[in-house]
Amino acid sequence: MQNENEKVVNSNKNFLRTTIPDIVIKLDGKSYALKDLKKNFLGSGIERFVFIDPRNSKRVIKISMRSYCKQTREESRYFSFLKSRKVPFTHLPKYYGYFEGENYIGLCQELLLNEDGSRPKPMIEWCRKDPSQAEDLLVELFAFLYRYNVLSRDSTLDSNIVVVENHKTFGYRCKLIDGLYCGARIPLNKYVKFFGRGSIKRQFYRNVAWVFSSPDDVWARIVAKAREKN
Repeated sequence: MQNENEKVVNSNKNFLRTTIPDIVIKLDGKSYALKDLKKNFLGSGIERFVFIDPRNSKRVIKISMRSYCKQTREESRYFSFLKSRKVPFTHLPKYYGYFEGENYIGLCQELLLNEDGSRPKPMIEWCRKDPSQAEDLLVELFAFLYRYNVLSRDSTLDSNIVVVENHKTFGYRCKLIDGLYCGARIPLNKYVKFFGRGSIKRQFYRNVAWVFSSPDDVWARIVAKAREKN
């Protein structure tokens, strides 16, 4: 049974997911009322709303109200940090920048689609359909995170990791689409790989290892692949 606090949290989540804020945003000097972008609306979480970018249908904009914007603010800073470190975005959506107004902030990213134009499926579906291929894809993803010290606060299989299909380029590839930033008050893990890799390992065992019969062997594969020469 839910306690009263859980009911309140879930009620707030439902409210946020169904109520687009009545605000106007500015992008490249042009104003857009979010209420008029309903056809562009893709979804929302606890904090923010996601729309197809009205300027470019191959991109998305993620918008948070200033009163509740920690995730968007920290994520945009972290994406900028990764770009400054020249980290390749092979397993992340490309980042196109940050925008803000009086009562909102937002960021712009690549819209991830499969080769046929459909939306990628969450990794958990691949784990059920083809566990062997799912393992290989997750090894590639976590080897990327480990090699470049890319940190995530929440690498869950049902929402934050998706599988993109494009046979003209890479075939199948995991992408971590949400929740990227170090989250630490003293961010040693952001700058020192030894600490960062410890955080990545904890994320693996907390959110991913449960799908494998031998998670220690999978983690060993991840580390070995991450250390391979490019």
